Amino acid sequence: MKKFNKKALNVMATGAILASIVPMSAFAATDARVGDQPTVADDSDNVRLGALEFKEDEDYPNDLKGGRSFTVTYPSGVKIKKDSVANAVYLDLDVKRAGDEGPLTTGVQQVGDYTLNITLPADATNSAQSLLRIDPEFEIDGAAEGPIEAVVEGFNSGVKSGKYVIGYVSGSGDTTTTVLDTKTVGEAGGKMGTIRITESAKGALKDRNQTFEFKLPNNFEWKTSEYDANANIQFIAGFTGTKIGKKLDSNGNEVAVDGITFSSDKRTMYVNALLPASRDQQGIIQLVSYVKPTKDAKFGDVEVSVKGKDVDRSDIVIGKYADYGVTIKADGDIEELVSGRMEADDMELTEIYFKESVDDSWYNGRRTTVTLPSWVKVVDVEAKDKKNGTTVEIDTIDGKDNEFEFTARKGTGKIEFNLKITASIKANAEGDIVAKIGGRSGADGEVTIGKAVAPVKVTTDAKDVKIGLQNQATGDIVLTESVDEAIQEGKVTVKLAKGVDWSDEPKVEVIEGDLSIDEDSIEVDDELLTFEVDGESTKPSKIKISGIQLDLNRSIAEGDITAEIGGDAIIRNGKNSNAFGYTTVSGAKIVSVDGRFDQDYVAKVTVAKVVTPAPGAEKATATFTLGSTTYTVNGVEKTADVAAYAEGGRTYLPIRYVADALGVTPDNILYDKATSTVTLIKDGVVAQMTIGSNILKINGASITMDAKAQLKDNRTVLPLRYAAQALGAQVSFDEATKVVTVNK
Repeated sequence: MKKFNKKALNVMATGAILASIVPMSAFAATDARVGDQPTVADDSDNVRLGALEFKEDEDYPNDLKGGRSFTVTYPSGVKIKKDSVANAVYLDLDVKRAGDEGPLTTGVQQVGDYTLNITLPADATNSAQSLLRIDPEFEIDGAAEGPIEAVVEGFNSGVKSGKYVIGYVSGSGDTTTTVLDTKTVGEAGGKMGTIRITESAKGALKDRNQTFEFKLPNNFEWKTSEYDANANIQFIAGFTGTKIGKKLDSNGNEVAVDGITFSSDKRTMYVNALLPASRDQQGIIQLVSYVKPTKDAKFGDVEVSVKGKDVDRSDIVIGKYADYGVTIKADGDIEELVSGRMEADDMELTEIYFKESVDDSWYNGRRTTVTLPSWVKVVDVEAKDKKNGTTVEIDTIDGKDNEFEFTARKGTGKIEFNLKITASIKANAEGDIVAKIGGRSGADGEVTIGKAVAPVKVTTDAKDVKIGLQNQATGDIVLTESVDEAIQEGKVTVKLAKGVDWSDEPKVEVIEGDLSIDEDSIEVDDELLTFEVDGESTKPSKIKISGIQLDLNRSIAEGDITAEIGGDAIIRNGKNSNAFGYTTVSGAKIVSVDGRFDQDYVAKVTVAKVVTPAPGAEKATATFTLGSTTYTVNGVEKTADVAAYAEGGRTYLPIRYVADALGVTPDNILYDKATSTVTLIKDGVVAQMTIGSNILKINGASITMDAKAQLKDNRTVLPLRYAAQALGAQVSFDEATKVVTVNK
């Protein structure tokens, strides 16, 4: 059979009633209405459906035509009870005067199982306002599920023709069982969902003596004390007046029986009740469930089996049995935030939802810690949507840390609330923002509450450059917005490494998107390039910096030349950001928090590569063999006029060859004959030794050596290891080959 839901049936009923107002005959003028439209079972007997009423208009009291006939036909499966026909039609000749009403004793003829042919009496035509009502009893036998339509053919009798919905046939089954307000309990048990049994139609529960059975899963018990004196069970609507603990005996007399009883293991509850003798509507039974798990009960859904004499068997979930714990989750879609921002709307993370799984999971009044990644600073926290009287106290927030603490306290029920966190995110940070929850409250877990994206991606095309030269070309720098409006109105800066300057203003242009740059604002000042953004984008844009030329001084080290991309158009929470000024309300005061990071750039990129070192910065390897005048520098053999020698475990060489090995130029070798002091200068380091002394001075600081500078064969000789280490070189000795190696 086709299924109808209640809403659909109501809509259909309304449509049918409205349709019936449209007359099938231009001569019919009576007003038509239908009384109650009950839902009946598909096997009901001796039932009444909605009565059809036809009432003359007060201004036209002669609409009903005496002596004329009309028919009422009911659908298949809705049979007219023959013994009800004699009293099925009621006529009130004058609705304004008592004593003129009564059943039609003649003129009512049943034609087959489904049709009444009704002939109006002669006195139906009069000057008074009359009312006609048709209300037989029926046997429902095989009628289709859904609305029951009566078809009226007026045949110019004054009765309005039409189709009228007079009731509904319910679907299969005598009852439906549902649950209201499911709940979760812990090991102590407690109140769970309310079980509701509803008759599918009036009289579906045919026998007045009823026993209702409610059976729990293994290892669960009913809390029997909750049902003392028949508490927590109600019989309502058509079952109002039901007597718990009563039944009819075989003679039809009321006798007392046990009302609510339980099986020996307390898994099953039995409710014995005597339903009312007369019911004019469907009945409802409601049982509030109080359940206790035993030690072997399993966590999960708690399902109750419901059955009875005329109650359709149902298995329904009344709630969950859960371990103690706290639900922690993101409440809503994960927010994507642009790093480096300071405006509150751009800093709010997805709210964190907290709720006890069962009562007392949360240790009341104990502190909870929330820790965010190290590249996030908390600037504000707000407790929201507090339920069941929950209170939340949040510690003072100063914007300097990535964590905070709070205390939650229980109210009238489970602790339940949201936390909204506002955070400052380091400008170059990217990735998931994960909140780690811990402390002593029992709340523990991790939840992702945001995703950080850097405002721009920076690409470069680094070229090789040389030290000490000006106007050296390198490749383009391209800034690509991660999202629209990632670059805000304000200044963009590109700061080169120390010792590198911009030769001239490069070309700065938007090559994709609708970002706007003030071309007159482009300036260079030594290592700094700046320009102003005067219009934010509506779609991600690209800025290209091209025609770049660099000036390198002679102190630049070999390797990468970097540039830092910053400015308040891109980063507003750096260490020198004057723009950052987030404020929050603490009590009645507006409090400023910091939220800044010790970094003023969003990206540090390589813009060029130095391929030639600064003078004197060349790497070198020198080797000396004890007793030999031959030595090498970078593999090139050279000859000394004095051989290296060892004394006291130290290798000695004349000044000239020590300097050559260490890359010291001749003009940076000084000898003071008056004080017998040798000075070597290299890369800003000044090393001094005095003949006959074991004191080594490095930039004026004295270091005691285990060897002394000497005078040998009228030549000043120095201990190689100390001289080398003073100037940043490493010395090693191969005992087997007697080779000393100096690496610089």
